[in-house]
Amino acid sequence: SELAQGWTGLWQRQGWQAPCVCRAGEPLPEGRDCLLLLDDNRGFAGGNNAALRAILHWPGCRAVWLLNNDTLPEPEALVALCAALNAQPSAGLCGSTMRYAHTPDVVQCSGGGWLNRWLGTTRLASDGLGWARLPQENARPLDFVLGASCLIRREVFARCGLLPEEYFLYYEEVDFALRAGRQGFGCLWARASHVLHKEGASTKAKGSGARAVSRPAWVDWLMVRNRLYLMRRHFPLRLPLAVLGLLAVCVNRLRRGQAGRIPGLLLAAWHGLCGKMGRPAEGVR
Repeated sequence: SELAQGWTGLWQRQGWQAPCVCRAGEPLPEGRDCLLLLDDNRGFAGGNNAALRAILHWPGCRAVWLLNNDTLPEPEALVALCAALNAQPSAGLCGSTMRYAHTPDVVQCSGGGWLNRWLGTTRLASDGLGWARLPQENARPLDFVLGASCLIRREVFARCGLLPEEYFLYYEEVDFALRAGRQGFGCLWARASHVLHKEGASTKAKGSGARAVSRPAWVDWLMVRNRLYLMRRHFPLRLPLAVLGLLAVCVNRLRRGQAGRIPGLLLAAWHGLCGKMGRPAEGVR
């Protein structure tokens, strides 16, 4: 395909051996760079799972590094992740120091973040901090690792299964980390693993935490739906409070001059409560 030829050309321009081009369901040759072609957009988890199903058949695979295609890892990023995970046998997931590619002196997160178990909202550790102010360790253990750069032990997949595909995009790494935590696997931050993140390269969404937020309507839709679905799945007794929290979301949209999004967000909430998941609803984009 044209896409495969483009990626193969990129490899060759870097002086690397051309990758082996495979399709989903075909075995991937161990020890080779492989380009796995999918017939459709399966979302974050679905795309990664297609590769994981093949990679986890390799006997020599001890861990898998999930790395977004909108990232620029520094040369020692993976080495630092492996060292941190090897030093903590009880941990199952390890994240990098993520910095914004457009402002590399500003941190996106130190490994991952925390989940508000009453409202379903998330907060990234160290988001918006200047690089010089980055702490040596997080104030408390992480609830999840950011999926843009995440090293995961093989044993985690063996005991927890693959990434949850029903979310399509957003909150899947939170769900996966919650399941891993219930199996005794903790989350780590490898401070020496540095990755630049071109935030919003795929979704055009920008901002979180203390920074200004700008999201397309379909990203807004997914965030609301997936938040309520996660609460329904993991903390059902607290779901009524999470639903009430949507009032704050609606007020924020009014404040931003986005009142036209509110009906769609209410539909998104209904889909999350009903478990109607997968791709965004027709017309949301």
